[in-house]
Amino acid sequence: MSLLCPMKSQLKMGAILIVAIQVLAGCWVVNHRFVREPRKDAKPIKVSKEFEALGKYNALRACYDVIHYAIEIEPNPDTKTITGSVVFTCRLDSVSDSLQFDLHKNLDIKGIYIEDDTEPIAFFRTYRAIQFSVKDYKIKQGDVFKFRVEYGGKPLKAKKPPWKGGTVWKKDSNKNPWLGVACETDGASIWMPCKDHNLDEPDSVSVSVVCKNTVTGVSNGRLISVDTLDNQKLKFNWATSYPINNYNITYYVGDFVEIKDTLNATRGLVNVSHYVLRNNESKATEHFQQVHDIFHFYEKTFGPYSWVKDGFKLVEAPYAGMEHQTAIAYGSGYKNRAIVHSDYIILHEAAHEWWGNSISATDFAHIWIHEGLATYSEALFAEHLGGEDSYFNKIRYDKIFIQNKRPVVGPEDLMYFNFKESDCYMKGSVVMATLRSVLENDSLFFKIIKTFYAENEKQLVNTTNFVDAVNNITGTNYEWFFNQYLYDRHVPTLEQFVSFDGFIYHRWTNCNTDFKMELDVEVDNVKYRIKPTTSLSRTEIHKTGTEHTYSFDNYAKYYRWDKENEELKAEFEESMIEFINP
Repeated sequence: MSLLCPMKSQLKMGAILIVAIQVLAGCWVVNHRFVREPRKDAKPIKVSKEFEALGKYNALRACYDVIHYAIEIEPNPDTKTITGSVVFTCRLDSVSDSLQFDLHKNLDIKGIYIEDDTEPIAFFRTYRAIQFSVKDYKIKQGDVFKFRVEYGGKPLKAKKPPWKGGTVWKKDSNKNPWLGVACETDGASIWMPCKDHNLDEPDSVSVSVVCKNTVTGVSNGRLISVDTLDNQKLKFNWATSYPINNYNITYYVGDFVEIKDTLNATRGLVNVSHYVLRNNESKATEHFQQVHDIFHFYEKTFGPYSWVKDGFKLVEAPYAGMEHQTAIAYGSGYKNRAIVHSDYIILHEAAHEWWGNSISATDFAHIWIHEGLATYSEALFAEHLGGEDSYFNKIRYDKIFIQNKRPVVGPEDLMYFNFKESDCYMKGSVVMATLRSVLENDSLFFKIIKTFYAENEKQLVNTTNFVDAVNNITGTNYEWFFNQYLYDRHVPTLEQFVSFDGFIYHRWTNCNTDFKMELDVEVDNVKYRIKPTTSLSRTEIHKTGTEHTYSFDNYAKYYRWDKENEELKAEFEESMIEFINP
């Protein structure tokens, strides 16, 4: 999910802002003073009881594993209602008399049927949680079984898609129905019955979209067949071959035309089938050519594309964008953005096929692995096309929007993802840039990225997994780094003073006691490496006299530093006695 539109109110002067970043690229104000950090900690996170229940992976959810969802959905644009069914194919991992799945209160359950039963069973409903007994069916541990849920009603309408999710009911310029659904922050259970938790991804899904024969239904994966139904309706049958997280399962309905293409991927030929509104076919055909460069860059930088059998497609959506696996929602208006030399939505959402879709977080507490790495991917692609200056311009841009209200890693078990707190995007990106700068070894840095992807492809991960990967591959413990930047909201501040006696005195403040990031400093155009800690220390340099110029490596690393002032100078000069007369 991209962050472009929630920031529009802040970015009405976006073009001016980008120019300002470029003009002030080396400016101390842009790189250090323009760092936001609220004086007080944010208020404790509160979520509704509904989302608190969704966040907990209780015994009635954990006892079974979903292997496959077979979904049939028929949206009615006239009444803004849906009817549908979902067949759960599951394996019982631990013996339980009851099971639980989830469905939003707006949608009625018409019946739950175990295996081939024709009589529905009783169920109990609290918030979205639907619990029912399977005691009479003698399902043993390890057994594979099925149950079917028939449902319908008026689904939650998206207030601000994709960030405030739900169903989007629109019409195109020719008055044809144009529909979509987005649900990352709200959960897939706002439109379909499912076990709505990140910890259980089905191994595959099939989605059948029923609609009038004047429009097309699109979903994840490959189009298997199209059935002709009564009442001038068609059923478009789609299927995936790989695991998929719940919020990536989706559907679209519109007067689409298909634009076919192919991508030569590492693991074989990838079939491309973009679906765009009929009036936009010509400009989409030209604009989407950039997919080739983006796709191949990501494969080269991160690793092989995971969904070769299922293809790749962009689907023109009635909202900005969303990383629906192999069916990416595109709503960017066929425009490129100068700061990334490409279409921001294509660039960001395609990155999610690696970060978020293939590698998925166990809990939204670790959503920075999705959003931070996808945002950092934009900077890497900018570097690919525009060189180092373009890379640093994008990192500076990201720095400006870091809020530092809370740590990047959030609370677990709460189904909490507040898109307005953008640090999982922007600070996540800047943390990656800072790590790259700290390592000072691009070969090692990209080895970390590629190895982490290769070892966790199509799997669930958390922040600890990433930190462990960095430590193992580098052979160095970087917990001091990640504890500061991911688990603490405060921005490390460098206090320093260049003394006439040939030393620079320094220390880190506003940080954890073990923080020890090294920096480069130029004094009178001579470069030195300093190794500040949270204790006062010094580094020998040439004697400067009373006049000197200096600058710090203020591009990629994220910190704040205080320029010399009389109060700071007096404090350090007094402290110098400790070094001169220990």
